[in-house]
Amino acid sequence: LPVAVIFSSPVSGWILGRWGWRVMLVAEGFLPLLWLAIWLWMIADHPHEARWISSRERDELEVTLEREAQELEPAARAPFLSTLLRPRVLLMVLIYFLLNAGNYGYLFWLPSALHSAQKLSDVLTGFLFAIPYIVTAVGMVVLSRHSDKRRERRAHVAAGLAWGGLFLLAGVLVSGTSPLISFVAIAMVGAGSYGALGPFWAIPT
Repeated sequence: LPVAVIFSSPVSGWILGRWGWRVMLVAEGFLPLLWLAIWLWMIADHPHEARWISSRERDELEVTLEREAQELEPAARAPFLSTLLRPRVLLMVLIYFLLNAGNYGYLFWLPSALHSAQKLSDVLTGFLFAIPYIVTAVGMVVLSRHSDKRRERRAHVAAGLAWGGLFLLAGVLVSGTSPLISFVAIAMVGAGSYGALGPFWAIPT
């Protein structure tokens, strides 16, 4: 996700400056539909459908998945609706909703804030917008690797979200006095808020 933003931001700024936001939305909205066709054609849902691994590996994966399904705790085989209404599931839904609200706000607000703060061109805004996502990409890898190494998830999710919240607050508080320090603080936000996604999605399994 951050790598996609890094590469698309300058292009988006160029399209925006040359043809306007309508063309940008249509052009960038078409790409996921094109990718969907490639995905449906290329991606296998089950190991026995995957043509890119050997038959021995396919058989081994199928046996492993079947064994793991048999070993699941009874609660994991509960009816779908009762599983959704479990307190832990509802808590995770709430956390993920708030995490997405923050990340999408960050994604959509930052370009307009950069553009209006210094009256920058659309292309330069696109390049500056890529910088926080370079930091974000590094943060996602570092936090996920550390979580895997410690085999711990909850504290890593909490630490990532706290990191993002504190830097966002700091960026807002100093924005009136020091735009540069504010930008540096804002650039650090995604490393935590997006970094929490890896450990977060290891929890439901």
